Amino acid sequence: MASANQNTGTRKLKIAIFSGAIPSTTFIEHLIKNIAKHHTVLLFGTQKRKVHYNSNSIKIHKTPKPHFSNLLVSSYRVLLLLFTRPSHLIKLVNEIRKYPKLYDRWVWFTKILPIVLYKPDILHIQWARNMEFYAFLRDAYGIKLMLSLRGAHINYSPIVDKHLAEVYRKTFPSVDAFHAVSEAIGIEAEKYYADPLKIKVIHSPISPKFLKAYK
Repeated sequence: MASANQNTGTRKLKIAIFSGAIPSTTFIEHLIKNIAKHHTVLLFGTQKRKVHYNSNSIKIHKTPKPHFSNLLVSSYRVLLLLFTRPSHLIKLVNEIRKYPKLYDRWVWFTKILPIVLYKPDILHIQWARNMEFYAFLRDAYGIKLMLSLRGAHINYSPIVDKHLAEVYRKTFPSVDAFHAVSEAIGIEAEKYYADPLKIKVIHSPISPKFLKAYK
């Protein structure tokens, strides 16, 4: 029997969720389960505790917190990327060079490496402040960006932090879709050049219908 995706002529997307920790906040956990009903969800970050999802569509690609374990896992990922898509590895290395400190280079390299290796169709970013670090993935690898607009990160932080405001002005125009939890937050994002046509106000966790814009 043909699958639902085959019947509708659509394909399952690979949606990456990066919140930094697995499991994550209640909002993100609802988001993961909701999207997994229709698409494949890739989870990136450090795993705080064991978690079991009742779905084969949820794939965990954790990065160990202990330095030695991280070195082993990241070395394996580097080899995989080197043999499958060496140009992607070169781009990542060049991007990481912008960080002056060697430790910062290592931290961000190991965070972004699995995203580049498993290359999702869409990367969901929970916190607007992180756009500074992930915006390059769109131009370098063709990964579409979806950003949740929430609370103080839009309403207050860019007002008191001029650098953050500049980051928003620079990166928001490259975001493919915004999820705002209220109309007011969507309007605030427009002050930093977010395209109003790409802002969707959804008061509950993201609906699969929202993802149709990517097809």
